[in-house]
Amino acid sequence: MALTIWNPLLLDRIHMTVGVSGKTLYGASVSRLYSIKAKQAILVPNGKIVVVQGNYITRIDYYPDKNRDKVAEIELGSTKSKYKYFKLSLYSSKFKAGEFESLKKMLAQMLPEFNYQKLYYTAKVSYIELAADTRSHDKHGFIPFRSRCNKSHIDPHNGYKGATYLGSEDSSLFFSIYDKHKQLVDKKQVTPHAVHTRIELRQRYTGLSPCELLAGLKNQFVKLEVADLHGARQASKEKAWQIFIDRCLVVGSADALAALPKKQRTAYMKLLRANAAWWWKPQHVWKNLPHALSVIVP
Repeated sequence: MALTIWNPLLLDRIHMTVGVSGKTLYGASVSRLYSIKAKQAILVPNGKIVVVQGNYITRIDYYPDKNRDKVAEIELGSTKSKYKYFKLSLYSSKFKAGEFESLKKMLAQMLPEFNYQKLYYTAKVSYIELAADTRSHDKHGFIPFRSRCNKSHIDPHNGYKGATYLGSEDSSLFFSIYDKHKQLVDKKQVTPHAVHTRIELRQRYTGLSPCELLAGLKNQFVKLEVADLHGARQASKEKAWQIFIDRCLVVGSADALAALPKKQRTAYMKLLRANAAWWWKPQHVWKNLPHALSVIVP
């Protein structure tokens, strides 16, 4: 059996949302966002703070270093139903030493009603991204698929197959599978591994506070199935099956399956499952959840 190499499960992004009661607190908090921007030189001497203003939101993007991606967003907004909220978004995997501590200190000083300790225990996780990274299985060597999923697509990038998406971006559960190695190369970042494939779970509306995630978050990786491409190719020489495999590699498995008659769709799902990739073990991936969540503990 071939070697399989995985990085520990990674918390890539998380949104913590809490309601804001009263116009006074909401208005004062929006003003404080502009105060944070005004103190940019003190708060992030090597970075920047960018204010984004929309019809229903005011947000600041927090960059501890001008030459790197943002690591956090702080947003105040309201919905059409006039529900007002505060949202802290953390790009957890992008933090470097000391930067998270600096952000928490800034929240405590500038937005004390939304200090991080309080958010961790009272906010709800409205969005979370968990990344399972394999360094031994190329994204073009397997077919990801899901039961009861009728939407997928694969991004084209100048002749290169980009990310594979399973599900709707607006749904409560969504998967993205992409070549992390190429993404790092494109950003001119260090790429220590020739093969680096990311299988990313994106979940909305968990109903849990950050402090409840470890005990209450269910393993949604089990809903993703993976078929070995070579094995699937050899499973049947029927022209229709080979065309189906080709379609999976162009539009994704869900769109390819949705185009089939029900009887044929059921048969092809069975063939995909009969050629399940031996290395995809979502229960094993989930064992690293404590490590992934440790980065957001106050």
